[in-house]
Parts: sequence; C-alpha cells; structure tokens
Amino acid sequence: MQEKGNDNQSFSDSLKERAKGMFSTLNVLLPHRLLIIAIVVVFLFLFLLIASSITMCTAGVTAISAEKEFTYNGELGEDYANATETQRLIVETAMREPTTLPGYCAQWVLNVIVNAGFPINGGNANMLWAEYCDSNDISKLEVGMLIAVQHSGYSGDSWEYGHIGIYIGDNKVIHSIGYVEVVSLEEWLNTYDPFGTVRWGFPDSVKTIVELEKALEKNRPKVPDPLIPEEPTQGHISYHKNQMLPINQVIKTGGARLWQM
Repeated sequence: MQEKGNDNQSFSDSLKERAKGMFSTLNVLLPHRLLIIAIVVVFLFLFLLIASSITMCTAGVTAISAEKEFTYNGELGEDYANATETQRLIVETAMREPTTLPGYCAQWVLNVIVNAGFPINGGNANMLWAEYCDSNDISKLEVGMLIAVQHSGYSGDSWEYGHIGIYIGDNKVIHSIGYVEVVSLEEWLNTYDPFGTVRWGFPDSVKTIVELEKALEKNRPKVPDPLIPEEPTQGHISYHKNQMLPINQVIKTGGARLWQM
C-alpha cells in the first residue's frame, strides 16, 4: 500500500512538472503571438479600410456620372445687350480685376463681387455653388451670374473644391486660373463640368437689385421713337425711325441738327 501511494505521488509530481513546463513555454511564446496577432489585425483593418474607400469613391463617381444633371446642347444664355446697369457693372469689374494664384478661382470671383460694391459670403467654389447657384436652366442664365460646378475633376483639389467663374453674356464665361481668361460657355463646360453639376445664380445682394431693375424696365412707359432726320434733299428734311447714331456722330448744318447716316 505504501509503494502504491508513492507511485501515485510520483505521477502527480510528474504531471505538475509537465504543467509548469507548458505554462513556462506559453509565457515565453504568448507575448510574441499577441504581437503577431495584433499586426495581422492592423493589416486586415487597413486593407478593408482602403478597399472600402476605393469602392465608395468609384461608386460616387459612377453615381454622379449616371445621374448627370446638365448636358449642354448649344443653348445660349442672356446677351450682354440685354443686361441691366448692375449686371454690366459686374462684367466691367471682372474685366479689370487682377488674377489670383492658380487654384484660387473662388477668391477671384469674391474680389469681383466685392469690388463691384456688393456683399457676399466667402468660401470655396463648391460652397458658393451650394449657396448661390440654384439653377441649371440655361434660359435663366443671366449676365453677371456666378457659374460653378461642385466637382471639376476626378481627384485632388478639383474634386474637393470644384470651379467657378462669371457669365458675361453672349455665350462667354470669365474666370481666373492663374490668369484671367474669357472662354466660350461650351468650352468652359467641356473643361470643368465632367459630372454635369453646373449651376448658376446671383449672390443675394446682386439678385435683389437686378430683379428690381428688370421689373422697372419692364413696367417703364414706352416712349415714341424719335424722328430722325435724313440727309437733306432739295432744301427739305425727311424723317424716319430707328436710325439714331451716337451723339459724337451728330453734325450741324444751318442751325438744324442732322444725324450722320
């Protein structure tokens, strides 16, 4: 019985020694395993994050392209000849405004509006697009309006900030791209609006005045056309309408004011 008890004790001690050895080995390997597992988890997380970002970006571009809001078909906006005094003031200011650095198209537009005498909230091109540009109906494109796109390219600043200029009438746009340039509306759209997000509109301070000017012009009583004298023939003057010339072309003969034809 004593020998059997000794055998059991020896077997128990042996198991304890083996357990201690196993735990000692685990204690040595465990930190390394945790480090390896942590590295693998980090790499998996980064891989999934990058893959998700690429998928979202591709899906976003695809969605914008698939739901293109505006397609240019050669239509024309308002002619400069029909512009009000305020609209012409904006165009004249834009023609004189010095350029800004490349990438600062929105700052140039802000300078034009402020120097023309109108308050406007600051921001990047896409912010001005969101705040002031509310139409892509080309029949409502008026002289002096901001014309902007939310995204003007597929990556970088062109994707993040968009682009903006000013419509100056007669199917032309003026903008700053490191130098001030006037281009056709069609060229501007083909270059800066790959996703069809173009919109246009007036800053609030300009919109109110232009609408008032146009309302006054619309309700202004019509004045009869003046009688314009033709070149005198055989001692008398004949008259006809719609041939008035600039005042610097007026000549005088024998006290009668005649218009050079």
